[in-house]
Amino acid sequence: MDEKKSNILLKTAIVILAVCLCGLGIYTVQFYNENRSHQHILEQEKADLKTELQNLLSKYEQVKTENNQLKADFAKAEQKIEGLLDSLEKRDATYVFMRKYKQRVNLLKKEKERLFLTIDSLSNQNERLKNQVDSTKIQLAQTQKRTDSLTLQNKKLAKKVSKASQLKIVQLSSKGVVLGRNEPRPTNQANRIEKIQVCFTLAKNELALPGKKRLFVQIINPENNLLGEKSTISFGEAVLAYSKIVEVFYENKAITVCNLVSAQKEDLLEGRYLVNVFLGAELLASDYFELE
Repeated sequence: MDEKKSNILLKTAIVILAVCLCGLGIYTVQFYNENRSHQHILEQEKADLKTELQNLLSKYEQVKTENNQLKADFAKAEQKIEGLLDSLEKRDATYVFMRKYKQRVNLLKKEKERLFLTIDSLSNQNERLKNQVDSTKIQLAQTQKRTDSLTLQNKKLAKKVSKASQLKIVQLSSKGVVLGRNEPRPTNQANRIEKIQVCFTLAKNELALPGKKRLFVQIINPENNLLGEKSTISFGEAVLAYSKIVEVFYENKAITVCNLVSAQKEDLLEGRYLVNVFLGAELLASDYFELE
């Protein structure tokens, strides 16, 4: 009886052990399958992180900036990404590992957003500055245009004033004379003439500069020879030959001046004589007279 009971207990133990072993086998298979599935997910997450890091690196490499501080920040960020990629390649995908690396990748993303916002801000500032510069250039161009216009107007005005301020001779007369006791007597006989009288009137001009004026009288005989002093004077590159210098003190009022010019007998010929009056190198008036 005891032996039979022992056999029953043994058989029962064997059955229980078999059931346990079967259950353990099923659990082991399920655990293995679940572990493989979980590992596959971790590997996929690792691959996704790698792709994200490569995309981040690519975006940094595409950005160009002239700002030295941003260049340095970008270089540091790229080094961090490259270091994380290298570490990602070498480490096995585990839950703890992936959790840690996801946090680091999120930090790199935030840093990238911050740097790119800075780039956008600088770009906007540069655009505003460019618009301001363009606007300033337009204003300067307009100002320059107005300045050029005013300069041109001033030049025209100065030219008008300069022209208006010039001395003018309103009357010029010349003739041969014989010297008398009281005043010279006119004659047109070449063999009787002793002097050539030249008279002219400087017109009133309130814009002209008052003071002593040096005028040059030029008398040319019919053979184109100069009478009188036969001297020359230079005004820059211009050379003026003159018969006599007449000095007048001008006070902006009309003034009439008469002068006698000496002439050699051999220069006094029959024919037409030309008389010019210059102020400096500028011709003010011309006249003619004839001798017989």
